[in-house]
Amino acid sequence: MVLFIKTLQVILALSVLIIIHEFGHFLWARAFKIRVEKFYLFFDLGGKALARWHWGETEFGIGWGESYIENRGNHIYVGELAYEMGFRTGDEILRFDDYVPENFGMLQADLARRGVHKATVLRGTDTLDIYIDQARIGDVLSEPMMFDLAVPFVIDSVMADGLNAQADLQRGDRIVAFDGRTVQYVQDSRPLLAEYRSPEISASV
Repeated sequence: MVLFIKTLQVILALSVLIIIHEFGHFLWARAFKIRVEKFYLFFDLGGKALARWHWGETEFGIGWGESYIENRGNHIYVGELAYEMGFRTGDEILRFDDYVPENFGMLQADLARRGVHKATVLRGTDTLDIYIDQARIGDVLSEPMMFDLAVPFVIDSVMADGLNAQADLQRGDRIVAFDGRTVQYVQDSRPLLAEYRSPEISASV
């Protein structure tokens, strides 16, 4: 029973922190006049949601998805705490001790609730063991976002009336640099773009 309550506490705490974290992305997107179609806590896969409402052009809601982002084959984008513990952006988490995590979104909760001693990761072509300092488990519970999904900067679509309508970007194009500065993942672009005040920037595709 105690374990069940602690698990619920972790999930609730992470949910609040994730909402705050993702709302920051939402505000940045709106600042750059990027349309945000949906803002959900949990996924609404299959159109299922516990609640939904509209504000402007954005649909907000609490999802009830039966599916999830698989951990296998996906890579992490690390926060400060994860970096301090030995994880690196681009790692694929293979195991926590003998447990093989399936749900990417539950990696941080799994790390905390299982009291993991060793994480095995795939880094490039090498398999490495990261030994977890048990004294940091409390930090894991309070950290807003240890593991984000490392998302390559690949173009899905360009709005016909958007700011980049004339940029000749095509679906499937991958942006690798802005003004010659390397961008490996979408997350890498945010602090870089925040430095620019010009309405135009050169992108390598």
